[in-house]
Order: sequence, then structure tokens, then C-alpha cells
Amino acid sequence: MGNLRLSWVLSALCWQLCTRAAENTGGCHVTCSTCPITAEVGQDVVLPCQLQPPLNARTQTVEWACNSSNVHIYRNMKDDPDSQNSKFKNRTHLFHHNMTKGNVSLKITNVALSDAGNYICFFPTLGCQCNVTMTVHSHIAGKNSSLCADPKSWIHTGIAVGVGIGIGIAVAVLMSHFSKCGNRSSCP
Repeated sequence: MGNLRLSWVLSALCWQLCTRAAENTGGCHVTCSTCPITAEVGQDVVLPCQLQPPLNARTQTVEWACNSSNVHIYRNMKDDPDSQNSKFKNRTHLFHHNMTKGNVSLKITNVALSDAGNYICFFPTLGCQCNVTMTVHSHIAGKNSSLCADPKSWIHTGIAVGVGIGIGIAVAVLMSHFSKCGNRSSCP
């Protein structure tokens, strides 16, 4: 029973190390929603992103991206629409009056099914980022259809979970084997 508890603790520790590295890649911390944001076609939606502690983000470069496309770029204390993917032109907005409090949440207007995906709020000069997933639903002819986030984003999570579980199982098997052998040198 003790070996099982130890292997569970080691698996949990491995999982924590993997997820912490993914959440905070620099000297700051950025908070996004851990739950997927859901919107309907045609609605406006806000994707939350907050610097912690609440630093003044007006002097920072902020890059919002989704599935390798530039959604919204803010640099040199202004929005940079020339760097934006054309499908987001005139549909994105940062709340400039809240940026002094570290809030760089992104508003997307007139949401389309193609807007679904894994969004990244990135501060290149600070070296930190966070991810927010948005799903989009459409009610067409009484049927509810949904386009969920890019499946590739879930693959990385699955790999991290699989590696953590695999390491935990390997440790449990090794500990079980060596605890049966004790100090005998005859064990293989």
C-alpha cells in the first residue's frame, strides 16, 4: 500500500512540473480562463487575460494569436491593425482604460464558427503567456452544431498526462520489484 501511495505522489509531482512549465514561461504570471469560453455565432465574446500582479500593460507589447494567426497586436502604446489576420479586421478590441491594471482581455465581435480555437495571450518582452480556448456554437434550422478548439491543443495535454501516468506506473513496478527482493543480490 505504501508503494502505491508513493507512486501516486510521484505521478502527481510529475504532472505538476509539466503543467507549471506550460503555464508560466517567464518572470511574470498571466491569468486566463481555465474553462473554455463558449459563444454563439454572431455574438460578441470577451477572452480574459490578466497580468499578475496587475502591472501597467499600456507600455507592453501584447500579442493575441489563434491557430498561428495574429488576432490582435498592441505595441508602441497603440493597436497595430496592419499585423492582424484579415478575418479579424475591425472585430477585435482591447479595453485600453483597463490596461493600466494589467487587464488585456480581448473582445471579439460578430463571432464566426471559424473563430473557434486555442487563443494565446502573449507578452513577448516579459516572456509570459496564457491560453484560452473558445468554442463556437450555431443554431441552424433547429440543430445545435459546434466547432470545438483545434484538436492539436488537446494532444499536448494528452501527452503530458500519458507521460506522467507512465512514469508513475514504472516507478510503482520498480518499487514493487525491489521491495520483494529486499537486499538480496540474487534478484534479477
